[in-house]
Amino acid sequence: AVAGAVGKQLVKDVQAVGAVNDLGATFAPAQAGEVTKVVVSFALGMQMTSGDTLQFFLPGLSSGLSTFQVTVTHGSASASLAASWRVSDGRLSIPVTVTLPRDTTIRVTVPASVGMLLPPTGVRQNDEAFR
Repeated sequence: AVAGAVGKQLVKDVQAVGAVNDLGATFAPAQAGEVTKVVVSFALGMQMTSGDTLQFFLPGLSSGLSTFQVTVTHGSASASLAASWRVSDGRLSIPVTVTLPRDTTIRVTVPASVGMLLPPTGVRQNDEAFR
């Protein structure tokens, strides 16, 4: 480097590497303003292991709970994982504690018992804010 050697520095922010394909969300029942079961499905382009975190943005949805259990399924395997919900930006965060293999369809199910409410105006099909 022109200015000389770079000393040790703490890395505070790291961009995720990898790919998620075929992302989709379904609701049952799919009725505006009602409590619903949420299923997010996607295909992983890379393996995820303990220490990784899944994050989804589901703006407009709400729940009175900030932490709850979700079921993560891939193939015939499933696991119950702790999730946190931040209503301010609709962020669902799930720390991964199991291995999720690449090139596999993953399903994350938020049960209706969590009390997740669809917005009173509903959700537009293919809404790009859901990611």
